[in-house]
Amino acid sequence: MLEPTETGSHTSVFANHVRMIHFDGRDVWLVLAEKRPRLVEDTKADYSLCEVARLVLSPLTAAVLHEQLTNMVQLFEQQGLIKRLSPGTATTQ
Repeated sequence: MLEPTETGSHTSVFANHVRMIHFDGRDVWLVLAEKRPRLVEDTKADYSLCEVARLVLSPLTAAVLHEQLTNMVQLFEQQGLIKRLSPGTATTQ
């Protein structure tokens, strides 16, 4: 378990990939990453995942986050910003 800090500081980071969500029996770990392009060969590109943040949440906080994100996704759908694909399709958004 990580101990809370009282530094009063925080850092904002950009993440475009959820690398891992893990429950260790006590806390929920959410690891965020950024996909960064890299050149493999002269004519071939790939990407690498660079871990940028780890959030360690209590189960209750994780449940609240889930509820808030679910509501936000519903709002995005209503605004036409995202479209839910039908179940069972291999297509990604």
